[in-house]
Amino acid sequence: RNEKTVAILEVTKDKKIKDSLSRKEVLENELIALRKEYADIQDYLNNLDEIFEIGLEINHIKFGNGKIIKQVENIIEVELDNKEIKKFSIPMSFIGIKPIITTSNTDIINQCKELDKKQNEKKDLERKIKLLEFQINELNKIITIK
Repeated sequence: RNEKTVAILEVTKDKKIKDSLSRKEVLENELIALRKEYADIQDYLNNLDEIFEIGLEINHIKFGNGKIIKQVENIIEVELDNKEIKKFSIPMSFIGIKPIITTSNTDIINQCKELDKKQNEKKDLERKIKLLEFQINELNKIITIK
């Protein structure tokens, strides 16, 4: 290589590193914002026990009437009229294509729709966060080129 070619390569390399540093800063700021949004959704999901009150009467399409006796995250336990205990996933048991559980409490249905929306937002954020982390990692490889 002649000196002119080496000089051009160095300038090109320096510009690529500088551009990569700028892009990395933008992506890191986006990542911070997405992680904050993710934490807010996770806080909402951690407080699911506030959605379903213990003792709420429900009707299951196959198993009949029962009452909610426990909720842990997105799983409810229902004691059926025959004293059998069954576990069901929320919100899909209430709002799926063909809901298998109904209740006279219309607020529950609205809360299930909101819960479903939040769960979908969480999945979308997880995907976006992974992509940003990958992009930042790739930029780090460019920045550390000697």
